[in-house]
Amino acid sequence: VTANFKGKEAHAAAFPWEGCNALDAAIAAYQNIALLRQHIKPSNRIQVIITKGGVVPNVIPAEAELQICVRSATKAELRDLTARIKECVKSGAAAARCSVNIECDEKFCYESLVTNKIMGKIYDTYALKL
Repeated sequence: VTANFKGKEAHAAAFPWEGCNALDAAIAAYQNIALLRQHIKPSNRIQVIITKGGVVPNVIPAEAELQICVRSATKAELRDLTARIKECVKSGAAAARCSVNIECDEKFCYESLVTNKIMGKIYDTYALKL
């Protein structure tokens, strides 16, 4: 998942009230996602990094970006978790009065994993004989 936040650049010392801090939106979204972690199954994984967040410290950043990796045991759980993450991102943007564009790249998604324990035990038996 990629979340690209758009705000409004302004000089941080001269007229900060004229800006909308996209980095604040990204950090709020990051915190929201961090808070979500305590409410998800142990088999789910969420990793987040900030890939854009401003150019110089005395200018309120007009753009920020998060890269979010979401993993789950089943496709249904992945869809649910991704929807919850999108809500975290949207609320972070709303809190900072910024807009956000969320893109989900599903090229690495796969069907739900079903483990066949009987086949696994049979494989182990024969593999140990090799």
